[in-house]
Amino acid sequence: MNRTELKEQIRHTDSHLKYLISIKTNCNHCVKFIENARVCEKFGKVPDEFILQGCGEWEYNDIPF
Repeated sequence: MNRTELKEQIRHTDSHLKYLISIKTNCNHCVKFIENARVCEKFGKVPDEFILQGCGEWEYNDIPF
């Protein structure tokens, strides 16, 4: 690896880290949450005060479509 490649690796890694940090680990970003029904596919009805908190069963799908 040369200096230019190292700088590019650092830039890419920094960009990816910023993306990961930006992901919110709450119900609104969980694949199991049906937002319009406010229901979790695993646990059922989700209380409003819990939606922004999320749970330990949170799963994320980073496919953009």
